[in-house]
Amino acid sequence: MTVIGHAYSPNEIARLIAKRRYQLGISSRHLDQIAGLADGHTSKIECGSKKLGDISLPALLATLGLRLAVVADDESLPLQTQCARGSSRPPRRGSGVIKSSKPAEKSLFCRSLCRTKGGG
Repeated sequence: MTVIGHAYSPNEIARLIAKRRYQLGISSRHLDQIAGLADGHTSKIECGSKKLGDISLPALLATLGLRLAVVADDESLPLQTQCARGSSRPPRRGSGVIKSSKPAEKSLFCRSLCRTKGGG
């Protein structure tokens, strides 16, 4: 198994599909035929004029020998998410997302957030 890239959006997934198609030397038209998609479908997805869907995404992934993996990266969690861990209450509206790598700022913000939630 080889990681060919990372995607954070559907457009980035489409770019990875195109990258894999190029690696295998398959034309978009031929990929459409193998995957059972309409002619031009892959080309439209790759250029962004068509979105990946419930049928096209699994068909393209299977045809190209790809699979998606969802990776948890706790280091990249927004501060609000870090503070809300273990809480079943949603954050209050308009509180925004605050990111800070400084522990003191995180601690101060978390205490402030907890007070606004009535947590002490």
